[in-house]
Amino acid sequence: MYIEPAYAPVCVCFACDNNYAPYLGVTIYSMLHNANTDRYYDILIMHNRIKEEHQHYLQKVGALFSHATLRLIDVSAFDNLVKDRVLTYITSATNYRLFLLGDMFAKYHRMLYLDCDMVVTGDIAPLYDMDLEGNAIGAVEMAEARYFCYAKKAIMFDGMPYNFTNYKNQVLKLENPEFYFNAGMVLFDLDRCREMTNEKEALRVLNEAKYHYNDQDVLNILFNTSVKPLDFIWNYAINIPMYHEIKNEAVQKLFANTLREDFVVIHYNGGEKPWMGEVPMGEHYNVYAGKLKAPLYKV
Repeated sequence: MYIEPAYAPVCVCFACDNNYAPYLGVTIYSMLHNANTDRYYDILIMHNRIKEEHQHYLQKVGALFSHATLRLIDVSAFDNLVKDRVLTYITSATNYRLFLLGDMFAKYHRMLYLDCDMVVTGDIAPLYDMDLEGNAIGAVEMAEARYFCYAKKAIMFDGMPYNFTNYKNQVLKLENPEFYFNAGMVLFDLDRCREMTNEKEALRVLNEAKYHYNDQDVLNILFNTSVKPLDFIWNYAINIPMYHEIKNEAVQKLFANTLREDFVVIHYNGGEKPWMGEVPMGEHYNVYAGKLKAPLYKV
């Protein structure tokens, strides 16, 4: 069980490539801008040879805050271990999450992983300190999975079509298929994770099949029976309000308990991102992008 949260650093990890590096700066800035200044934030960024200008930019973002340090970890030497087919807006860097289960992070007992396409509107320390009640991870349900199951969305696997329900049951073989989580935010109790599995096993599962959601599917396979469901405020996907706008009674009922106004982490989880144009809840991203621009030009 996690202890002494009032004194422990808040350890946060990201995985990034050249395409997302400029926008990761906004994520980190929003997180530290709203962070508890009485806590220390240890920020790690796994990357694959991102440009030096991007590295300097991210280091400048971290340097704006005295209660945080930011370190970049080049994992390019291990990139061949996680390369796989990915969706058009998901890069192989997302698979770096699996390195958290290995020797690279052996000195860490707990780690909060966040995606690069997020903004944080409140303090994440309460999330980091959360009691996982003996579970290996804490994560938020992938809300859109409800719609995928309702609409019987087809997913191709190994040349065969599956609806999402069958994909969870027959392909992923989840013991608790009702809870499929989004891996854009995962709170890892690394000690407990190491009791259950390791990096080698995670990479074996990743590479044994072309899973639709890559390492997200892998994490669901590995930790489906040891995950504490967390509230949507900690990974508030922008398609949640979109589903609430669908004028269909069944869909409205399906998502009745998902709408939030006190969200802390907003996840721009679709193919369209706020830096590309207008997206739901994009105004929150624009606020922090605007706040970040001015101080960085003074550095």
